[in-house]
Amino acid sequence: MAPTIQPSADPAVLRLIARLAALTHALEARGIYNGAKYLRAAWSSELQALSTGEAGRPEADLARAIREVAGRLEGDRYPTDFGALLEVVAEAVASEGTIPREEAPAIFSCRSCGLLALAEPPLACPRCDAHALTFREHLPIWFLEPMESGAALAALEVGPGAVALLLGERGDVELGNRSRDGEWSARDVMAHFVGAEELFAERLSRLLEEDEPDLAARAVWNETPTSDEYTPAQPNRGARELLAAYRVLREQSLVRLRIASTDEWQRAGSHSEWGRVTVLTQAAYFARHEAAHLAQLAAAVQGRIPGHR
Repeated sequence: MAPTIQPSADPAVLRLIARLAALTHALEARGIYNGAKYLRAAWSSELQALSTGEAGRPEADLARAIREVAGRLEGDRYPTDFGALLEVVAEAVASEGTIPREEAPAIFSCRSCGLLALAEPPLACPRCDAHALTFREHLPIWFLEPMESGAALAALEVGPGAVALLLGERGDVELGNRSRDGEWSARDVMAHFVGAEELFAERLSRLLEEDEPDLAARAVWNETPTSDEYTPAQPNRGARELLAAYRVLREQSLVRLRIASTDEWQRAGSHSEWGRVTVLTQAAYFARHEAAHLAQLAAAVQGRIPGHR
């Protein structure tokens, strides 16, 4: 879940973030790239720390907040229809849905002046004349960033062991407890993992066996899940049973991936949200998705709120 900036943020912290960003760009302009990386990391760290804590706010409040900021994002750096795109986002939040790719064009930002471009970067920035290669594409989620097949396979191999270690020898009753209302129990996380593994296994089979499959056309449930974050209801399965099911599903996928050829890793299909995907990008996606939930699982097992010790 994406964090949102807290409205009560300390102005001094906001000024610090702006200062770190400015100093980062100043070092880049002087070619001191190995210095810029530290300030860029500090800038990212401060922003991340500031922006956590409101992911669980009600959908109506989140949609309202998106509409409020949309009115401030105007000027020559923003596309003329940027506000309309954010209205689509607000509507998706309010309806608890997702946004199909045809309604969410790719977005790029100029690293020189900050201009935003939709669909594809211009040959030259109309605001500062920077070359198209200076534009940065903003992916929907970091799970989609490039990864080598060996790294993806290794991450998927170690996942079950990491999950089992966190659960330890605890029983279903303890693993079903929640630290507070609205938080996931360890059993909830495991149900989510099983749903993700079923989805990954289905997609892997289709990508390897079909030519250019439409991955939104069929899934393991009666209806296509509205999102890759969808969790099917499994009320009658305890955490230990879910762990066993998850391990079986993961091993079945690993058997296929261990013998996949270079060409098979690149077999492709289409996804309603992400567009063109391959065996590799899906393996990387689900490996990172799992990793992103491990801290949540650890907190649930320990009876604390994620992000707090």
